[in-house]
This record gives sequence, structure tokens and C-alpha cells, in this order.
Amino acid sequence: MTFPGYENALGGRAHGEHGDSATVAAAECRRLVAYLERFVTARRLERFAEAIEHRTRYVTPVLENLNNTFNATAVTRTTDGLGLQDLHIVEDRCRFALSAGVTQGAAKWLTMHRYRGRPRPPAADSELPARARQSEGPQTGRVWGGEERDSFEESAVRRCYAALRAAGYVIAVTSPHAGSYTPESLPVDRPVAVVFGAEKEGISGPAAEEADYAIRIPVYGFVESFNVTVSAGITLYTLGERVRRLPPERWKLTEHEQLGVKLAWLQESVPRRVVTGDWRARALEQGTGSESRA
Repeated sequence: MTFPGYENALGGRAHGEHGDSATVAAAECRRLVAYLERFVTARRLERFAEAIEHRTRYVTPVLENLNNTFNATAVTRTTDGLGLQDLHIVEDRCRFALSAGVTQGAAKWLTMHRYRGRPRPPAADSELPARARQSEGPQTGRVWGGEERDSFEESAVRRCYAALRAAGYVIAVTSPHAGSYTPESLPVDRPVAVVFGAEKEGISGPAAEEADYAIRIPVYGFVESFNVTVSAGITLYTLGERVRRLPPERWKLTEHEQLGVKLAWLQESVPRRVVTGDWRARALEQGTGSESRA
């Protein structure tokens, strides 16, 4: 379950700064990991080992145009907290953004795959549709192109779906109005990607139409649906618990995936000076040597 050609696949830095370590041979990856381990504490390495034991790519969330930074940040924290390694982000209508005060650094432990549309010059406020104007502001992402959308064949959603299917996933969209499956009954015989939409707009038509399944969370009160952060928490937790009852070899990261993820985590943990410039070449030349831990 890897995504060659996309940002941060298998161990890239959280925002793509250090490339794709899926291209790094296993032996080289081990040498880079050994080199960076010198600069972190033993306790941090123990924490890595604990977390990576429970990490999985078998379930992955997809966020489609979440234009509220609080919601985007909360789902990001939930993704990390539940041990889900990947987060797929479709942002052809608005740019994905996080709130540093809420995320508490969760994003740097995730492998983010971002699928962007073609940004168009922003129109004057008076020219934007009312819904688009409401989507702007300090708590939202910038709207890209107002109400106008690309065709599915050209869209960021299509690229996201294509990458997921190439990696072996089935795709389920969340909807309060449709769906014969719930998080408890959705088939988990194959890796599953779950799509969550923005608070008001919900899942786009093309994203819903091209999905394999639709799932809903039963509501027993007067409200029509749950907030996207609650919906993501319930759905991802339930699926994660079900998946972890499968044989471990089905849902755990492979040895090479663990190496790639650990390499990314180490890059986030060492002093910045250690991973500047052509640090990989320096690391491979110097070997593992000895140096005081940070």
C-alpha cells in the first residue's frame, strides 16, 4: 500500500521537504536511520518503537476540501491518535490548513498525500457566490475558483481515487442521507479509504458517484448528522478496531514501510542542522559513528 509519485509516500517529511524514501534501498534506509538515531534520546526511540507497532495503512481518511482549520486539525490529530499513518487531502476548492494550537504537532507524524486542483486568480469579493464568500476568513482555507469545478476526469478527486485504487484500496464516502453500511458493517476484507467532506457542503457529487461504498452513522436524536470531526472519530475508531482483529500481517506496516516511517519521524525529531543540505550523502559517508544524543 504505497503511493509512488505522490508527496511523502513512505517516509517523506511531513510536508515533502526530504523527498520520497520509497526510492531508498532498504540497506541505505537502515544506514540513514542508524545515523539519525544518534541525535535523539533513547526515550524517543522507545516511543517510536511503541507507536510503530500499532501503525497501519489498512484504513486511511480522505479529506475533501475541508475549509475550516479547526475541523481539519482535529481530524489530523484523530488520525495520528488512532495509529493511521496516511492522510489524503483533496484541495481543489480550498487550501488545506492546520491550526498549530490544536494540532500539537500531530501532522509531522503522518504521511500526507495532497491532491491539488488548478488555482484560479481570486475574484473580487462582490463577484464571488455567497457560499464562496462564507468560506473565506481566518478560520478557513482560500477558495480556489468559487463555484466552478473541474470535470471528474481532470479533478483532484480523480487523481486521489486513482492513487488509492492503484494501491489496493476500496473507497467509501460518508453521508447522513445514504448508505446501506455503517462503520460496524462496512466490509474490511480489503484496505479501505474513507472520504469526509466539509461541514456544510459535504461530499462532492463526483466523489460520491465514483466511490465503492456509502456509509452512515445512525442518528437517534433530532439532529440530522454529526460534526465532521465527530463523524471521523467514530468511523475511523470503529474501523481501526475491526481491522486490528485481522491477522497482524494484514494490517501492520511491512518492515520496509516501518523503516521509511521511522526515517521520516527521525527527520522531524533531530536538530534542523542535522538534516540540511546534502545530509543523506554526509550520513552515508560518515556511517553511524558515535556522537552525543540531542
